Amino acid sequence: MCNKTGRTGTGVKRWEREKTMAKREISREDVLRELKRIALSRPNAGIELAYMEKPTRQMIQRLDLSAVSEFKRNSAGAVELRFIDRVKALQTLCELLGGGGDEAQTDEFFRALEEAGGEDAPWQK
Repeated sequence: MCNKTGRTGTGVKRWEREKTMAKREISREDVLRELKRIALSRPNAGIELAYMEKPTRQMIQRLDLSAVSEFKRNSAGAVELRFIDRVKALQTLCELLGGGGDEAQTDEFFRALEEAGGEDAPWQK
């Protein structure tokens, strides 16, 4: 069956998804904010999920799983968790902010992280 555009099946879904994504422009600040969230995320929620016997969709949606890159549970109940590479995320952030090797640029990098998040950073505690 075709819709108004004459597209069918998964082509319709892909076209609609591309159309939606085209409307939402991603800014540099969006990228920096998301990288900061990933780089400073904690593995606690992933570990909590691993200990849940029968997690529901709502239980999972409440967890901040930004530190988790992969989660597997086999039929025997064994869990395999993989976490994101926080160092790589921080290096990418540093590169995007123009970080080189001198102290002034490093200070600028951390200042930008603080401004992007508006919260106390773990390295300041």
